Amino acid sequence: MKKFMIIMFVLATMAFAQVSHAAFYTCTCQLVGQSALRLTDTGGAFTQRMFALSGVAATRNAQLAIALTAAAAGKQLYVSLPVITESSGIAALYVIP
Repeated sequence: MKKFMIIMFVLATMAFAQVSHAAFYTCTCQLVGQSALRLTDTGGAFTQRMFALSGVAATRNAQLAIALTAAAAGKQLYVSLPVITESSGIAALYVIP
């Protein structure tokens, strides 16, 4: 049991480490694709830049559903990005109500 708890702690730490070091941006979504989004930061940090969705199928599907919901409703997204270079990955994605 002790070994299991240590392994779970290490995995949880690794899972949340990427999000904790990433910056959040308020974005508008211009394009939703199967594996990427074209986003523009409302603060001006980047304009019409493509960012990759997660490589994990379940996470990618959830991110895709969130992006499509925001696009259909005309809402902005709150996006966690470790770096803002072209084709970098999205760590987390939320619809701004």
